[in-house]
Amino acid sequence: MTVTGVRKDPRALTLTVDAEFDAPPERVWQLWADPRQLERWWGPPTYPATFTRHDLAAGSRVEYHMTGPEGDQPHGYWDIVEVDPRRSLVFQDGFANDDGSPNTDLPPTTARVTIEDTGGGRTRMSIESHFPSTEAMEQILALGAEEGLKQAVGQIDAILAEGGAPGTAQMTTHTLDVPGATLTYDVRRNDASTEPILLLIAAPMGAAGFGILAQHFADRTVVTYDPRGSERSIKADPASPVTPDVHADDLHRLIQAIGGGPVDLFASSGGAVNALALVSRHPQDVRTLVAHEPPLASVLPDREHAMAAARAVHETYQRSGWGAGMAHFIAVSSHQGPFTAEIAAQPAPDPAMFGLPATDDGSRTDPMLGQHMITCTHYEPDFDALGSASTRIALAAGEESEGQMTSRGAFAVAERLGTKPVSFPSHHGGFLGGEYGQTGQPDAFAAKLREVLAGQA
Repeated sequence: MTVTGVRKDPRALTLTVDAEFDAPPERVWQLWADPRQLERWWGPPTYPATFTRHDLAAGSRVEYHMTGPEGDQPHGYWDIVEVDPRRSLVFQDGFANDDGSPNTDLPPTTARVTIEDTGGGRTRMSIESHFPSTEAMEQILALGAEEGLKQAVGQIDAILAEGGAPGTAQMTTHTLDVPGATLTYDVRRNDASTEPILLLIAAPMGAAGFGILAQHFADRTVVTYDPRGSERSIKADPASPVTPDVHADDLHRLIQAIGGGPVDLFASSGGAVNALALVSRHPQDVRTLVAHEPPLASVLPDREHAMAAARAVHETYQRSGWGAGMAHFIAVSSHQGPFTAEIAAQPAPDPAMFGLPATDDGSRTDPMLGQHMITCTHYEPDFDALGSASTRIALAAGEESEGQMTSRGAFAVAERLGTKPVSFPSHHGGFLGGEYGQTGQPDAFAAKLREVLAGQA
């Protein structure tokens, strides 16, 4: 039985549904991150949901409607408040009119979802609904919210029993001790495949970003991981520096742990930089590398100013904290065209422009703002080693990323290697299907990746 308990607390104005699943947290998170999977359980069996808008980024809105047995279609929306992929989700859950506007006759609630790893490949999930008043709680419960939520969650076991979304292999999670860190990686195994293992990586983004893309390659074994210092991969010394060469050594050890190479490797963003370092040091590990939008300021014609802009983001973070640093990062990463001294010297925008906090919590451990902004963007690839490697290297750039540093990095690396980048659908996160609150064109992206891996593009 999926649901293990239902708790009503009139004093705290909460209704909480607890459930346990025979699946890891990464798999349970996909039930929220993938709108097609969400549709299969959100809503009781007689009122299946259709999600017409789905973006789990803080400040975004999710819209849906349910279809009843008589054809009636009650509408609803979520206003996303907080997102911590694979761990928690907070949103304002409201009723809507047919045009999507809030139905003010019915009170909204605040929903808090927590996902907890209980060990042994099992997960506990709780959905707590907080009501604004006693009257609101009584009104919503009178509509059958308690039984409806129990029935909805009760459908999840059958989805998980399929081993994931249709066509997706069952995922297992493993750890690997490496010097100075413990890496966590996930394996979706297909023992019938004769193709090399497909390794999907990014940096500092972890394995959670590849849930949807991995589903498109169920015909082969797929491995994803969290880079050291990101999410589940813990560094012995959180302040220790991490360079692309260190990540390359980690990847080499990971490839050995999963059976040895050569693997096919799709690497995006900082992961593409780390993959280039891997191939230059261990070309025998990789048959084909698809390096998607490496943010290499160091290889651009305007490298001096591009590297200065990257340093400025890091300095803003060190000086003012995460919100200010992230606002500066958004401004720099979205800049189109060459960097000038004037652009590099521009101050960070107001974090409030992007819905980011202006307060500084004092922490300085964010892997991207704290280290990757320097070590990744300033990395100097060994083009002689890359040019002589046995690995087939394909650079990739998103159709919507033209002129941005990451796209320009792909073109610059390709030029140094005597090739041209392959155009991929969408933007820098084109493979995302709702993970981390971002949505690209994962179906088209996967189709293009399959062509490139097969040598057809």
